[in-house]
Amino acid sequence: MILDWEKKLLRNVNTRIKIKMKIIFLCGALEPGRDGVGDYTRRLAGCLIRQNHEIAIVALNDQFISEEVDGVQVDGESEISILRLPSSVNEKMRFRRAKNWINDFSPDIISLQFVPYSFHRKGLPWNLGRCLKELDSKSKWHIMFHELWLDNPTNYKQRIVSFFQKKIIKRLVSQLDSKINNVSIEFNQDRLKKIGINSELLGLFGNIQKSPSNSCNKFYDGSLSNEVRILYFGAAPKGALVGQIIEGLEDFYKKKEQLVHLIMVGGESKAKKEFINSLKKKRNLKIKITDLGFLESEEVSKILDCVNVGIIRSAGHLIGKSGTAIAMLEFGLPIWAPKLNDDKNVMFDFRPELIHSDLIKAFEAKRKNEYIPRLPLVSEIFINYLKE
Repeated sequence: MILDWEKKLLRNVNTRIKIKMKIIFLCGALEPGRDGVGDYTRRLAGCLIRQNHEIAIVALNDQFISEEVDGVQVDGESEISILRLPSSVNEKMRFRRAKNWINDFSPDIISLQFVPYSFHRKGLPWNLGRCLKELDSKSKWHIMFHELWLDNPTNYKQRIVSFFQKKIIKRLVSQLDSKINNVSIEFNQDRLKKIGINSELLGLFGNIQKSPSNSCNKFYDGSLSNEVRILYFGAAPKGALVGQIIEGLEDFYKKKEQLVHLIMVGGESKAKKEFINSLKKKRNLKIKITDLGFLESEEVSKILDCVNVGIIRSAGHLIGKSGTAIAMLEFGLPIWAPKLNDDKNVMFDFRPELIHSDLIKAFEAKRKNEYIPRLPLVSEIFINYLKE
């Protein structure tokens, strides 16, 4: 499914002259499977290389390494030149190294993949704009805002952080003089507009690529029992979401009388242990829990082919910026969004019939057989923005 804004951009795409571009992507980290924006950047870069563009990536603040990595990362059939600079190294030294590397590449465009916490552990990268401008003064700048300032601060400290994040973003756009700014959802587009920054929509694609092999391990495929297989993928739920998920699972079991097989994929955490313990204590819920921990994307792909429903943490207006939610939809998997009050409040047009506020409705929606990757479309739209 192509959204209205995508149709507008691609109306004449087949008649446009194909221009080879040299693009440097800047992000925080590039550890596969550990940094969502890094995964997004690598997959987008790989797709652009397959379209005959010249692409490289610099990770400016990589907390997953202790020594510099100057080499190649592979995405599918594409080899991507990368430079990963460890966050433990002095900021001035990191940016000096990045400057030399970028100058050698000589890009037409530098694309900043922005998340406040990617460049500063407290989400306050004060000097980012100045440091970036010193990297390259002649290339055209593009910014993809994956995250903005805290949109729902709950205490005084968060309100202060949100206030200064907004100031940093406004100054960043001014310092880089970025004429092309993108966001993934209208909610963030409206927020930027309120502080005088124009932006255009660039939809996301899923963060999991379909594996050539879709065989399910019998450990979690449920072929030997009458069960509903529900996938929880990502950071463990916290706060009110825990209760919403448990209540939904209990209601499902009460009405359907089927074994609930909850398959969890994600790193270890205190919240995860507490969530699992809470589930095990529920006497009126027949549940089997399979905790698979962190998995490589190929293994996650196999699981996405085997389950009945996926759980997402996003509110209705934020679904469009969740790579996990979009991956589930690309695979044709119905998703249950416990934070969604009403199915009519879904503000996302890609396979909306698969998005439900009620677990039973999601289960009854049935999955779709066709895998529809959004990456090729998004990459084409991205390049068209840069040509303007």
